[in-house]
Amino acid sequence: MFNRGNDVLVHLMGGLGNQLFQYTAGLQVASETGGRLYIDSSAPEGVSLADVLAPDTIAFASTRVRRSFGLSAGSDAAPARIAIRLQREWATRLGRLTIMRERPGSGLHHDGPSSGRCLLIGWFMHPSWYANTMGAVGAQLLERLREHPAYRLASTDNATVISFRRGDFVRWGMDLSSGYYENALDRLGATDAPCFVVGDDSLFLDFARHWLVSRGIAAQRVPSFEGSPGITDLAVLAGAGSVIMSNSSFCWWGVTAGDVEVRPGRTVFVPEPWNRKRQFKAGLTSAPKPLAWIPVPSTFGRGPE
Repeated sequence: MFNRGNDVLVHLMGGLGNQLFQYTAGLQVASETGGRLYIDSSAPEGVSLADVLAPDTIAFASTRVRRSFGLSAGSDAAPARIAIRLQREWATRLGRLTIMRERPGSGLHHDGPSSGRCLLIGWFMHPSWYANTMGAVGAQLLERLREHPAYRLASTDNATVISFRRGDFVRWGMDLSSGYYENALDRLGATDAPCFVVGDDSLFLDFARHWLVSRGIAAQRVPSFEGSPGITDLAVLAGAGSVIMSNSSFCWWGVTAGDVEVRPGRTVFVPEPWNRKRQFKAGLTSAPKPLAWIPVPSTFGRGPE
């Protein structure tokens, strides 16, 4: 499919979970081209790849490298951006650049000839983009997370972690209803292990904790540790003995990192279908799941109430 030696650049989009899927897709394409993998240094707010992966594993693209892939710098004036866009279009037509995207409902896809450099722009959540490299990225994550005190807290006590994803998911109608969590809790059964709630909405987590306490579950917030709260949540998800997942790519990668270290009895509950609009966007619904991931039927709504 590719000429050997072609370099690959991944244009980052979204939060950490999205970035990890994009990085993983870049690894897979670079393994086929045999070229160097560069990561677009445009980092969004919050936790980024550089915070969770070893620095020597990531080559962030310089301005020169970005320009060679037809990406202009953010400070470029309008004429320069237009010129670089035209350069990218001609490079694509001449076969010197392959733009790869994830088409709705499908996997690997590229525009034009596949003989030049490869530029990846998209979400890349279809399993064809990460099937061969997900384990390696999970291992890189675990290497950083297992030293975090939150990982040791969760793994030592075989804790249960329940993840909630709110934020823009509420606006999109993608937040999980209470029925999913009730079903997962019933399947989990009684446990003496500590229970922690994690998520992206602090006020909602307090509400969810009280809801769980009303069900007889002594849920608590994760203690504060030095550093990013996002990395703390990722470490707790990786170290947990049992996880009730939210439909969040961030949660997906925390659990994936924890799966690298085989622990008897580790149980993971995953909402199914993962993506309400899966017929319009290739999501994680069709992804290969580890044997320990137990699908639980889910609907979308306002969460616990």
